[in-house]
Amino acid sequence: MDLIKSETAAITTAKAKEISRSYLIKNRLEDVILMIQFLGLRKSYSLRDNNKEMSENGKGPRSAGTWADVCRDHPEFFEVTKDRSSSLSVRFHLGEESGQYDPVPLADVQQLIKNALEIHERQFKVFCDENERKFKTETDEKNRKFLLDKEEHDRRVQKWRNIREWLTMIGATIAGGAALINLIWSFK
Repeated sequence: MDLIKSETAAITTAKAKEISRSYLIKNRLEDVILMIQFLGLRKSYSLRDNNKEMSENGKGPRSAGTWADVCRDHPEFFEVTKDRSSSLSVRFHLGEESGQYDPVPLADVQQLIKNALEIHERQFKVFCDENERKFKTETDEKNRKFLLDKEEHDRRVQKWRNIREWLTMIGATIAGGAALINLIWSFK
């Protein structure tokens, strides 16, 4: 079981950049868990792309066109050969030493499923964090634009208030001057 944890952790760490967001594809986690169980617990350690056992039971993948495509997207658990047959990496490596590819103990399969759930959770958290940052950035940008537009509007309003005050003063000065001239002419 410790070998399962350490090997999966090493593979997961080494290939984290390659994995990108494959777990966020709709129904992908379900397909990965099914493949871990199917390839880990049955006698045959490999699944050929044209496997009758999976296709007759209507067990096609829900997140990809073929099981080989699902496995290829998840090198942290599966290996896919050129002939598109898939195997559980841990089972293959455990069997290399003895030459027998016995089913993986249930506790180890459960640990692999737990690892898949943890990877999914991390990818989902990163996805949510990125969306939250994007939303905050967009909101901040909209708020900044709104504040700049409001400042520009306030400057224009203040400019027209100043012009109106000056025009009022000029008008009052002209009216006062006209009244004075009228007063002076009335005394003559």
